[in-house]
This record gives sequence, C-alpha cells and structure tokens, in this order.
Amino acid sequence: MTSDATSGSGKGPDELREQIDQTREELGRTVEELATRADVKSRAQDRAHEAREQVGRATAEVARRVREKVPPPVQDTADRAAHRVRDTASRAGHMVQDRTPEPIRQRTDRGLRTARQHRGALLAGTAAVGGAVLLARRRHAGAHR
Repeated sequence: MTSDATSGSGKGPDELREQIDQTREELGRTVEELATRADVKSRAQDRAHEAREQVGRATAEVARRVREKVPPPVQDTADRAAHRVRDTASRAGHMVQDRTPEPIRQRTDRGLRTARQHRGALLAGTAAVGGAVLLARRRHAGAHR
C-alpha cells in the first residue's frame, strides 16, 4: 500500500527527500530576506553610516578646496595655532585629571554614564527647566512694566 502511494505520485523516497531539502533551502533564503527587510533598526543604522561617510567626504573636499585657496603663510600660522590649542587643551585635561581626587573622578564617570544612558530624559528635563525659566522671566518682566 505504501509502495502504491509513492508510485502513484511518481516520486521515490530519494526524490522526495531532495525536494524537501530544496524547499528548506528556499524557505531559509526567503526567511533571511524577510528578516533583513524587517530589521528597520539595522537598515536605519546602515543609512546613518552611509550619510556620515558622505558628510565626511564632503567635509574633506571642502577643507581641501579651502586649503587650496588659503596662502601658505596663513596655512602655516593656522596650523601652528591649532597645534598650540590642542597641546594646551591636552595639558589642561591631564592637569585636571591629575589633580582631581579619585572618588570625585569615579562619581563623575558614573554621572556621565548615567547621562549617556538616559540622554532623552535628560534633554526633556533640560528643555522643561529652560521653558520654566523663560516663563518665569516673562512673568517677572510683565509684573515690572
């Protein structure tokens, strides 16, 4: 009876296994393709990365054009000034770090990590405080007119 069922379909067990394997492979590719399309976060990150690269290239091109138009003595002066500013900032940063007690540095690091983790809430809170200050100033200014 089993042989009648398989012979009626015209396919033997090996052919059926091969067809199942092919169907699994096709299904796997389809699922991967759908998952890629559905991964909105990844696609947005890819677009953001591409945009950053494009902005970087455009910025480099503008900088190159500006450098071409700036006379060499001015470029040299600007380069030396930029170097001095970087050195001074670096020394100041090291000085502050060296003179800051370890417990304060740890608290500061913790605070920075917390702020980065809750950036949205921090921005919303800052906006709310800013709005309240502006409203208070307007009311205060209106009362003294």
